[in-house]
Amino acid sequence: MPQPGPSRPPSGRPGELLFVVRPAPEVAIKSPATRSAFRKRLKTNLGDAVKRWGLDARVRSLYGRLVVTVDPGEETVDAVTERAGEALSHVFGVGSFSPAEGHCPADLDTIVETGAALFGARVKGKRYAVRCKRSGSHPFGSMDVERALGAAINAGATVDLSHPEVTVSVEVSGDRAVFFSERVPGPGGLPLGTGGRALALLSGGYDSVVAAWYVMKRGIEVDFLHCRMGGSASERLALQVAKVLTDRWACGSRPDFYAADFGPVVEDLEASSKAAYWQVVLKRQMLRAGEAVADSIERSLEARARERRRRRRAQTVDALITGEALAQVSSQTLSNLRAIDVAAERPVLRPLAGMDKVDIIRAAEHVGTAGLSAHVREFCAITPGHPVTSSRVAEVDAQEARLDPTLIARVAAAATEGRRPLRALTPADLMLPYLFVEALPEGAVLLDCRYRARQQAWQAEGARPAPLPELLGRLRELDKDPTYVLFCEVGTRSAQAAEVMQQSGFEAYSFRGGERALRRHLESAAQRAGTAG
Repeated sequence: MPQPGPSRPPSGRPGELLFVVRPAPEVAIKSPATRSAFRKRLKTNLGDAVKRWGLDARVRSLYGRLVVTVDPGEETVDAVTERAGEALSHVFGVGSFSPAEGHCPADLDTIVETGAALFGARVKGKRYAVRCKRSGSHPFGSMDVERALGAAINAGATVDLSHPEVTVSVEVSGDRAVFFSERVPGPGGLPLGTGGRALALLSGGYDSVVAAWYVMKRGIEVDFLHCRMGGSASERLALQVAKVLTDRWACGSRPDFYAADFGPVVEDLEASSKAAYWQVVLKRQMLRAGEAVADSIERSLEARARERRRRRRAQTVDALITGEALAQVSSQTLSNLRAIDVAAERPVLRPLAGMDKVDIIRAAEHVGTAGLSAHVREFCAITPGHPVTSSRVAEVDAQEARLDPTLIARVAAAATEGRRPLRALTPADLMLPYLFVEALPEGAVLLDCRYRARQQAWQAEGARPAPLPELLGRLRELDKDPTYVLFCEVGTRSAQAAEVMQQSGFEAYSFRGGERALRRHLESAAQRAGTAG
């Protein structure tokens, strides 16, 4: 039976490059209505991907396949082919794709003539096979193509249907035939946006980002919540991780990033509850913050749907995602996870539950975030001594009851107000807000990055001499626990050094305005101290 399809499939204009995209097998086994909806979403996501990778391209449906047609413009074919392949390999729901090496009308004689011209010389002296798939109504069958084309290129070559060195593939759809010899595997999974929406608790480390990636692979759109327990430099690393994940893998989606200041939450926790339970209660508080932010996202989505007068219901946020793996740390034992999950009304998805750290890091390398995650500091390990490893719900309830019940709501509200659309962020957004301070944080180590001559002219009390070449060459010797504030003559070179230190996992900042601004700040602080005394 002929399959339904367009009356005139895309033929490609001269000079254009064609890529045949096959949906993942899991898409193909869905019911007809679901399969159609998934392919439609996959088409949208492919269009977003090629645009994001800077390609002049269009995407069309063709008998169960999707064809991406790219105009290379003035670029070389190899450069465009590589970039298009990079784009297509980052779209969930793609099973495989093939760069077309030629195409022609769906006439048997023309197919044989074109195929022989494309592959005749390539198969000489090698083992080869011809494979044909056909969709539509034609006066010939797939076997006719395979036999006729195989005979035309057989001179000097050997047919080997089991282990060919060259596979000549022909797909005949409607009134066109497309030739290719390579199948590039895609990421598989389901098209992003077909499975609902969830909120990921993102520390920026290996685990949480890989967990979010696995859920995205199942077609679920993901927003991100970072519970900040370090300074803004740690938030910046988490934001950068979320940005990389979004730019590389969230084709067809526009996720948001939220940052909740968990400093007050940790202070309340340490002042009010037993130390052995801090880890477990902290994880509960994070889930409660996630629930509050997810509720806010739902209200926002509902408001947008009303503004646009959509007939369908607004999207909901139906789950929270964490990067916990069973027994990886003390708070992730089975009994502790049970006690933690009581805090969430939504299901808590833990796609890494059965994975070990080596597998998680390997997955992070594939995702493209391992380099950033390697520098993320561990702030969750707040329990001194021996944390509880086998808690009970009632025990954790009693510890949590000692905390300020209004604090999480205030923290989550502030996080919601600070929503950051990841797709819209620029490199400056990822750097400038996090590099500078205008006051010295309590306990900060002040590093004097000025030239030595300037250091002799004026010295800030307590500052360590740290000429830039020497400082950057000895980063491995520095303790990562303190907060560092750098200053130079005008604040530009110290900002560059703070950037390097942040990327290396330090909590480091440049004093905005350089030496002159720092002197004013220190003089003002001294005057206030004298007045208070």
